[in-house]
Amino acid sequence: MSQDKILALVAGTTTTSGGSPASLLSQVVLGSVTQSIQQALRLDTLTISFDTQNPLTLQIGKYVFENVYLSLAEIIGRPSTATLPSVGSLTPLNPSGEPYTELGIQYYLSPSVSLTYNVDSLGDSGFFILTRFPF
Repeated sequence: MSQDKILALVAGTTTTSGGSPASLLSQVVLGSVTQSIQQALRLDTLTISFDTQNPLTLQIGKYVFENVYLSLAEIIGRPSTATLPSVGSLTPLNPSGEPYTELGIQYYLSPSVSLTYNVDSLGDSGFFILTRFPF
C-alpha cells in the first residue's frame, strides 16, 4: 500500500480528495486533540476543517433537546480562489474575506428532514428545509 492510502485509512478518509500525506497526518493529530476537548466540554460536535477550496472553519454543536441542535461556527479566511459558492450552498458570499461567525439552530422533523435557521455576523440570515436521501 502507498503511504497516502495508509494515512487515509488511519485518518478514516478517502484518498479521492487529493489530500497530501502531511494534511492527512495533521487531520489525525487535530482529530485526537479536538476529540479530547469535545469530551471535556460535553459537546456533541467540535470540528476544525480546512483545505485549499474552503476557509478555515471551527464549529461546535450541542443537542439541547432530542430534536433541537445548536451550532456555532467561526469562519476564518477565505478560499484561495475567488469562486462563487455552488448552487444550494449555505456558505454566504464574502468577497472581503473577513472572518465571520455563524449561529444555527436545527429542528429535526424526522431523521432525514430538518428545519434550519442560520444567522451570521455579515448580516445574512435564512430558514432552510434540508433533507437527506440515503442511497
